[in-house]
Amino acid sequence: MRIRFGPSGLPDLGGLKRSLEAIREMGFDACEFDFVRDFWLDKKTAHRARERVMELDISVRAHAPFYGVLSQGDPKKRTMAVAMMHHTANLVHLMGGDGITVHPGFYMGRGREEVMSTVRKRCGELEKRLIENGLEEVIVGVENMGNRNEFGGCLDDILDICETAPIIHPMIDWGHVNATCNGCMGGRHEFARLLDGIEDRLGREALERTRYQFSQVEFSDGVEKRHVGYEDGGMRLEHLLEALEDAGMEEVTIISESPTMDDHLKMLEVVRGWGS
Repeated sequence: MRIRFGPSGLPDLGGLKRSLEAIREMGFDACEFDFVRDFWLDKKTAHRARERVMELDISVRAHAPFYGVLSQGDPKKRTMAVAMMHHTANLVHLMGGDGITVHPGFYMGRGREEVMSTVRKRCGELEKRLIENGLEEVIVGVENMGNRNEFGGCLDDILDICETAPIIHPMIDWGHVNATCNGCMGGRHEFARLLDGIEDRLGREALERTRYQFSQVEFSDGVEKRHVGYEDGGMRLEHLLEALEDAGMEEVTIISESPTMDDHLKMLEVVRGWGS
């Protein structure tokens, strides 16, 4: 099983190519950067980086702006939300990247059925735009949230969304899973059970296109409080790797959302030592 592993965020070294080279030199072969504050990357720069991304053999992902969520129902805001997700996908495509991560959204006083209906419409609009622009190979990963009382805080919410459109796949944040179940992810069997659930609901191909985030989080009453160091939490990365191997995965991508580079590197040691 090949494990692509890398950090969320890039070191600021004065240029995209140099930043990507730096994390590859550290031993990472994946990364996810974000456009939370703004689109700091333009199309020309993204396209110029494509050849280097291929040479480095690094799987690049990008997180769409938090404003670009699938539950947006306001007529003006929903157009902008879909446009933001589309633009994120286009930048990743120009780089020769793997995919994007989006948030499902929020209840905002609405019931689950109403929110899910809105999400289905946004997924359809996004799918149409991506296909029309030749971006259907970009994997759109919908991330589960770290609050069990909010929309997307239950894995079933994510699987329901993914059944909406063929281009939508899970982006499982295991720290959020552990927070919403109050620390239930204690061993390989808990990971295996959820992986089996993804395959049962969405099929084998969808499981192979599922991506993962892993970090330790502090939580209380089913709600994430903050990210903490890898050695400060109860989950073990080895248990996830065991479950993925048991599932017969040939290649997986895992993004570390740990708070420091030291923690990213500690997890990298686990990954590179796997099976040796």
